[in-house]
Amino acid sequence: MEWGLKALGLGNSLYTGKGVDICILDTGLELSHPDFFGRNIEGKSFIAGEDWNRDPNGHGTHCAGVATGNIRLDNGKRYGIAKDANLKIAKVLSDAGKGTTSSVIDAIDWAITKKFRILSLSLASPVLLNEAPSPLFETIGARALENNCIIIAAAGNGSNRPAVPKPVSMPANSMSVMAVGAIDGQMKVAKFSNAGLNPSTGGNVNICAPGVDIISSYPKNSKNKNSNYYAMSGTSMATPHVSGLIALYMEQFPEKSAKEIWELVETKAKPIEGLKYRDIGNGLIQI
Repeated sequence: MEWGLKALGLGNSLYTGKGVDICILDTGLELSHPDFFGRNIEGKSFIAGEDWNRDPNGHGTHCAGVATGNIRLDNGKRYGIAKDANLKIAKVLSDAGKGTTSSVIDAIDWAITKKFRILSLSLASPVLLNEAPSPLFETIGARALENNCIIIAAAGNGSNRPAVPKPVSMPANSMSVMAVGAIDGQMKVAKFSNAGLNPSTGGNVNICAPGVDIISSYPKNSKNKNSNYYAMSGTSMATPHVSGLIALYMEQFPEKSAKEIWELVETKAKPIEGLKYRDIGNGLIQI
């Protein structure tokens, strides 16, 4: 089991996310990857001329693996959290990793209409100190919660600690979007992880998860020629840890609303000694 899964206490869980819909909003999914080939996966592209089921970039496939992968075919080591969840894909970032607010909003709207329970957004746009959240994301985040759906988003990688960190990025800085910070294997804040510097406008970190040297599924390409797996770091990697674990909560507590699941996430989180609320929120998410 990879270190990130151990940190969440996943070895103690009997749940696999069965029956829960997780939508990854990212660069798409490499459907030919052996860990996803043959699975019944629904998807849609919001990038003109690019398919959701191809991912030359690799970022989306990596995030999908953390949330819904299972075990590595090469060594049997578990790297994914909710292997029996229903994986959904919204391609909102191009093969070059670029996207627009409008494509993300359109994809969220599509996912809410489809009644997906978890939307995982490993994407972030920088904001300034004291900058207010986007009304667009505030509105659609609140709508998601009212429709029994949780949006989880990366806090952003703009910091270079120990220098003063940057504020939580958009859309994670919206009050109705769960913001995820990153920690490393030594239980320290990842040097790149943004912080809750705009709390008066909702820009807090809500929760933290493993985000350094995370191994997950990845397409074979120019930088990863000989393996179906690859190590990456970022709040992008922390985010699907939270999304996958929430799927386990939703399987375990099917009667709970999205708002109640949100509260459960924060209640069960484990504080980390010496780390500040502004950096890790309520703490490290736990099963």
